[in-house]
Amino acid sequence: MSVREQGPEPRLPPAVWAALGVTLVILYILAARGQPVGAIGDDSLNIMLARSLRHGAFSWPDARGTPSADPLPGFAALLLLPVWIVEPRWDALRFIGLLSMPAALFFCWRLARRLLPFGAAAAVVWFTALNPLFVGRAGFVLPDIPFLALSLALFHALDANPARSGWMLAGLGAAAATLLRPYGFILALSLTLLLWLRGGWRKAAGFFLVAVLPLAGWMLRNRFSVGTWAGYIPHMGSQAASLARPSAQFSHAGMMAAAFFGDGLLAWGGSRRRGSWPPVSRQ
Repeated sequence: MSVREQGPEPRLPPAVWAALGVTLVILYILAARGQPVGAIGDDSLNIMLARSLRHGAFSWPDARGTPSADPLPGFAALLLLPVWIVEPRWDALRFIGLLSMPAALFFCWRLARRLLPFGAAAAVVWFTALNPLFVGRAGFVLPDIPFLALSLALFHALDANPARSGWMLAGLGAAAATLLRPYGFILALSLTLLLWLRGGWRKAAGFFLVAVLPLAGWMLRNRFSVGTWAGYIPHMGSQAASLARPSAQFSHAGMMAAAFFGDGLLAWGGSRRRGSWPPVSRQ
């Protein structure tokens, strides 16, 4: 039984919801204006791959048509139509992240309310909405926030009622997630386990097949056209190798903490006074 089913749900007046929503939208628009499209390399790479995909290929302009195995093609496919519409006004592509942010918060709220009391759920969403790593990605043409929104939507859909026939649609959503980010496969595995526990092994097996078949097809394409199953596998292998060195793990944890607190929440006031808000994480 969910938390919501244990008693009457507290409600905020519509005017309060509207005020909070407008405040967050203004915050995200201001953050996006401080991040020109193309300011980081991944922005430009995603746009170039979307243009290449529009012409039936998936390669870099300077690669003379050599197929690329990295990154995954899901975000380029998502950008395909928007890139064609706005070209060459690339700043208009900011709307993808700006629309994904409220969607992520909406599903974060729905999922949190199923699991937590009203106050705790509100705190979760509020800290998510103001997380500097979340706000700092407003305006970037990256798959991170769309992937977050999709992940939360899938968890909410399957947790709400996994026995419904909508599991097939959720499987298609999971398939999109596996083509957006490398850890989308881990998400698909997690959702498969959830569906197995809540809906039985038959639905879980069907869900898993629907979720991973597009990724399997992409990996076969890479193997035959590029000679590798996935371009990110060597990178993930190097990350896994560092697990054998605890000192490297502690160092990485310290860097992440510094990125959050040094250029994050505690630096907001100083960054705004210096006119460089929102803070950009240094990687």
